[in-house]
Amino acid sequence: MQITIISSVRFDCSNCWKNYKYKKSLAHHLKYECGKEPQFLCPHCPYKCKTPGNLRSHLANKHIRYRFECCKCSKTYKYKHGLAQHMRYECGKAPQFQCPYCPYKCKTPGNLRAHQIVLNVLNVGNLTNTKQGINQLSDVQIAIVLTIERIICNAIVSMNVAKSHNSNVPHVLTNVKHQVI
Repeated sequence: MQITIISSVRFDCSNCWKNYKYKKSLAHHLKYECGKEPQFLCPHCPYKCKTPGNLRSHLANKHIRYRFECCKCSKTYKYKHGLAQHMRYECGKAPQFQCPYCPYKCKTPGNLRAHQIVLNVLNVGNLTNTKQGINQLSDVQIAIVLTIERIICNAIVSMNVAKSHNSNVPHVLTNVKHQVI
């Protein structure tokens, strides 16, 4: 039998309520954050932050130049695969992916999968058993499904943005709850 001892030693800041697992993190906090005004300024906008790492993240997320441009419509993309998907499915093309359960059409397979997930979550027309249930929906009911789908997709995008900025994610879900009610 092996016994593992987990150290619960924390390094407390003497000026505020924060504590850290590593002494180095506490030193970073004392040097840049605790009781200090933001000292790192973005050269492109009014953004200010307390740490050089936060400024690097801000510059990368807000001021990066998009390097990949569509030669047909001049739309730009951060990554090459984004441009490739645009060229394959979207640029100058009609929606080619038809939902088997309703009249919805879209340009990318990912959007069709998201649409079908929403339909299954809402259990519209008992989709698992029949295609007829959704075909009997009125235009208003289909519009409601698509509106809920848009709210859910926006929430997912917001959550991904929040995660990339190390923000507090639960507020996004609260906003969605208020929109649906």
